[in-house]
Amino acid sequence: MSTILLVEDNRIDETLIRQILKEDGFEDDQVISARDGLEALDYLFGSGAYAGRNANALPSLMILDLHLPKISGLEVLKRVRSDPRTLNLPVAIFSSSLDTDDLITSDGLGVTSYIHKSSNLTAYAADVRELVHHLKENK
Repeated sequence: MSTILLVEDNRIDETLIRQILKEDGFEDDQVISARDGLEALDYLFGSGAYAGRNANALPSLMILDLHLPKISGLEVLKRVRSDPRTLNLPVAIFSSSLDTDDLITSDGLGVTSYIHKSSNLTAYAADVRELVHHLKENK
């Protein structure tokens, strides 16, 4: 079963992305939500609230917001890329930030894709769909 880890603290964005994924064939139980950076890392590495979870069962993709509570998205990406278990995990950053430093830092950390959260709902949905189609093609 292909899963996606959606790391997003904004419930509206989470709902929107889940709806787009559902329209693209993903069931609710295939999308795991984390609402902060710590929860995302706990899920990935089977610690904290996810202690005992099989940390070898990685998602097919992590969709990561940059501006998260507890641990920032860039720090999550850094930790993901520094661990051999998650080094090759595809990570797509969805962020409202157009900060050049964020773009350069995430690129340097090996982000798979960086997509700007557009206020244009149609463009936003198209970007999520393109990412999912790309993921499916590269399996």
